[in-house]
Amino acid sequence: MKKISCSLIGIGLAAALAMIIGCSDQAGTIPGISADGSVVKTAGHPALSVEIMIKPGEEADPAPINLKAKGALPLAVLGTAEFDAETVDPLSADFSGASVLVRGRGKALSSVKDVNEDGFPDLVLHFDMESLDLAGDAIRAVLTGMTFDGRAITGSAPVRIVPQKGPPPPPLPSPVLWNPPRNGSTPPSPLYRVWTG
Repeated sequence: MKKISCSLIGIGLAAALAMIIGCSDQAGTIPGISADGSVVKTAGHPALSVEIMIKPGEEADPAPINLKAKGALPLAVLGTAEFDAETVDPLSADFSGASVLVRGRGKALSSVKDVNEDGFPDLVLHFDMESLDLAGDAIRAVLTGMTFDGRAITGSAPVRIVPQKGPPPPPLPSPVLWNPPRNGSTPPSPLYRVWTG
């Protein structure tokens, strides 16, 4: 009986291991994250759509973004009656190629506050401006991330890239300084500007 019981236990463990390996192959090493680190939809659990606000506190809409700027870009993940923004893992967040800035001991630069004054706490994240991967004509930017319990999230908001790219203005003509003749010589062409002071 002992031999039969051990055999059955071994078969059960092998089957469980096979199921775990199979799930890992389909969803990546972490549920909701593919092998290259991007957020994917896990089986039966599509990415949760969340609301975001770029540069909370500013009234400009769409939010202006200068791709040549340095420093931090604030973004708020908005909480609602159906979604608790504090469940988002700040270190998992990616905003159009930029990661959340970190301070000492790898702690994400984030805070919780009600930025839109709706009574629900919002998660404010600060992203590295220089890491943004946006085209000069981009009109929307996308946030992806994960909750602490492994649920993928995604949200987007309109943006306006500034300054707008365009042809440079023509150079201004350089005036030529010239003093009036003292000996009756011929003045230069009238195309030149003359100073007589």
